[in-house]
Amino acid sequence: MIPNANHLQLFYHVARHRGISAALPHIPYGIQQPALSEQMLELERGLEVTLFTRRPFALTPAGERLYALVASMHHDLPAVVAAVKGEARRPRLRVGAGDHIQGRYLPGGLLHLQQSFPQLQMQVRTGPTEDLLDAVRAQEIDVAIVGVDQSPEGLAVQPLVEVPLVLLAPEERRADSLPRLDRPGQIDEPLVTLGPKEGMSRLFDRVLAERGVRWPSTLASASLALTPWYVANGKGLGVTLDLDVARSHPGLRIFPLPGFPPVRVIAAWLRPETAVLRAFLGIVAQVAEAWAAEARARGGKVGKGRRKPAG
Repeated sequence: MIPNANHLQLFYHVARHRGISAALPHIPYGIQQPALSEQMLELERGLEVTLFTRRPFALTPAGERLYALVASMHHDLPAVVAAVKGEARRPRLRVGAGDHIQGRYLPGGLLHLQQSFPQLQMQVRTGPTEDLLDAVRAQEIDVAIVGVDQSPEGLAVQPLVEVPLVLLAPEERRADSLPRLDRPGQIDEPLVTLGPKEGMSRLFDRVLAERGVRWPSTLASASLALTPWYVANGKGLGVTLDLDVARSHPGLRIFPLPGFPPVRVIAAWLRPETAVLRAFLGIVAQVAEAWAAEARARGGKVGKGRRKPAG
């Protein structure tokens, strides 16, 4: 069976927003959840494949393939309009990255890229890790530079660096006064960390859960730069990445977190990559090398990402 356009449009919203209930507010016409569920079942019956699991939501390989095709139809409409009008399409690169990466490491690389592609249209956006990865899947951006706790589904991946987690405390705190993270139980001391959509927070919470420790965050910092400020101003202990933004803040001590794996900073994108994206990936690999060298020079432990085939 050839699926009809309505089924494909509905599937696009379900896949993009990661669930039937989550998709309902984004569908441009009124439809109830039972009707949407039935439409998705009809699409799967017609194609004779399972496109996604319901709880928890996850696209199957067949669903990933169909979503890539349907998403390209939606997001390539500006190019279609330009082609109909006879307009030349300038090369474009849309990048998503956290505030720290965006402010410290991207500007020089993007400037170098602009020299190689003088007509390049560049867009840069920020946001939580999970939102940026979803934006790549939805083809709203071309590549995300993010810290993750595990490889994202359905995306090509280039490892960049591995960054350890550390605990921030006011400079008067002694190591023997810190909460024990190797003993099961509840910790009531205030905790400052990034929000739950960040790979760093997910990794920290997962290791605690494996150890039977419960330490909920009491303050979700909006950026890596704010976490040291909150800790220095008495808002609690902080969990962050071992970066210069934490080490250079006055009035703090940094404690390692033994047994916690590092956060992997990666570039993630959807295949096939364009010439511009390939050039950009080469540049960010060089930036990552410089990042790791800088950390080693100041005594940090940022490590070079282990290379592996993307995907």
